[in-house]
Amino acid sequence: MKKIVFIFAVAATFFACGCASIGPAKATRDRFDYVTAISESWKRQMLLNLLKVRYADAPVFMDVASVINAYELTGEVNLSGEYAPIGRGDTFGHLGASGRYSDKPTISYQPLSGDKFTRSLVLPIPSQGILFLIQSGYPADLVMRV
Repeated sequence: MKKIVFIFAVAATFFACGCASIGPAKATRDRFDYVTAISESWKRQMLLNLLKVRYADAPVFMDVASVINAYELTGEVNLSGEYAPIGRGDTFGHLGASGRYSDKPTISYQPLSGDKFTRSLVLPIPSQGILFLIQSGYPADLVMRV
């Protein structure tokens, strides 16, 4: 009898764990992780394209069009058993559990081309931006060279 109560307690624990949410905590952490990763990739891409321009190669920019992340947490508990009178060999029981967690990010890239690409390369830096950089503490000779 104690064994059956223990088995039901374990099954109830598994069912209660299945009700837990993974969304809010993951969203906060992943949002900042994706922003950091995209920012770092933009920095590397910009550096590579500056080197390409320096050595007369055509710059190519790849824009992150969208980031979609899907989480899945599933669990399953199986409990079965059979009881026969003492002395018979057909008494058996079975307890099983399974679970799965998956994180499926989908990141879409889009080549930056056409009018948007031309504007990003040819459009001058606004004078307000230059003055803001100088007021922020960047050396004026460095800002003016840029």
